[in-house]
Amino acid sequence: MGLHDLVKIKLLCTKYVGHFLAYAIALIATFSSKQNKGRFAMAEQNPIVGTCRTMCPVTEFRFRSKHNLLHSFERARPTHQQTAKNETSDLCVKEFRRSAAGENVSDPRNLRTPETLLQTVNYLFTTILFKEGAQFNFIYDFIFDRLRSVRQDAVIQQLQIVQPMLCIGILERCVRFYVYAAYRAKLQPGLNIELHINTQHTNDCLKTLLLMYKGVGFKFRERVKLHHRLSLVAVHMLLHMQCHDTLCGLLINVPSHWWKQEPLQTVVGVIFAVFHKNYVRAVKLSQKLISEKRNIVLIAFSLSVDALRLDCVKMLCHSHSSKVSSFPAEELPHWLFLNSTSDVTELCMSLGLTCTPTNAIKFSKNDFVTKDIPSARGCNIFQAIGQLSNNEIIGILNFP
Repeated sequence: MGLHDLVKIKLLCTKYVGHFLAYAIALIATFSSKQNKGRFAMAEQNPIVGTCRTMCPVTEFRFRSKHNLLHSFERARPTHQQTAKNETSDLCVKEFRRSAAGENVSDPRNLRTPETLLQTVNYLFTTILFKEGAQFNFIYDFIFDRLRSVRQDAVIQQLQIVQPMLCIGILERCVRFYVYAAYRAKLQPGLNIELHINTQHTNDCLKTLLLMYKGVGFKFRERVKLHHRLSLVAVHMLLHMQCHDTLCGLLINVPSHWWKQEPLQTVVGVIFAVFHKNYVRAVKLSQKLISEKRNIVLIAFSLSVDALRLDCVKMLCHSHSSKVSSFPAEELPHWLFLNSTSDVTELCMSLGLTCTPTNAIKFSKNDFVTKDIPSARGCNIFQAIGQLSNNEIIGILNFP
């Protein structure tokens, strides 16, 4: 038996083993899908219904109050006519806890009703988000933990099946808060916010929302609510601008008539412009988002501006690299999401490039240095978001 015959036999064995493995995987997938359907059917038949109508169950409040575990936001200032304990019971919010041995997390008495969950989210945004005298990272840790607890109660009660529209409203509020927190962390790099965990929770909520949109057939009766669902899909696209798999999944799953409506149509144009390295068109389309006041979409887009700006300068360093000629800086603000020539020269110098006294940039692929750059103050997108008041931001996060 020669070497050729041995190779042929090995290929045949590999071929049939591969078919066998594929068949086995298909059987396992079919079995698991049937099991999941059975679990969902049981969940629909016997859902757990929470009975707690306060933001924090009585048992948890008593335990945390006894062991001095109340957060400072949950402690009220005592007055002469009202005790601090009575006030604190109204301010206390259920904290997130992992399931442990011997602890029943599905006790209906400790699960808040769907309406109470929505009320809790509203309270966190309207009362805690801009708490006077508190730093944002302190506020973020509190709201992040309490939102996680809200989502935990919703999952245990299977609200995505029992009350999908209310669950959609809760998850949409969570996504808006996570995106806004990432924007604040970009403006203030000193904030102690774990962006990796924040991004992970954002993606989890967005994936669940897309499945729930698909579950209700992408049909929403109220035009205003449809507008905000379109904005959330646009946010999903902008946060994954460089991930082609996610973009393709959205293009396949979201119905075609949604793509013809704003702001999705503009966001798709921005993404295709960036894909083709046409940053001038991307800047023009972003101005449309500013003029139409697509605020949550702008906040999500602001998270990608620095990366796009860096990519544009890198492209120019390769296409216009020269030791003799230079490029006029006054032509670049419309390419780099900037407003003034001084911002352009400051940006290019921070990336290792040379600026002439006549405000011209000498692009060189050898001098270009890749590094994290601070967000430019002259960007129209950041200016538009910075002009929003606290009440307007609360309205954006808390909109149904």
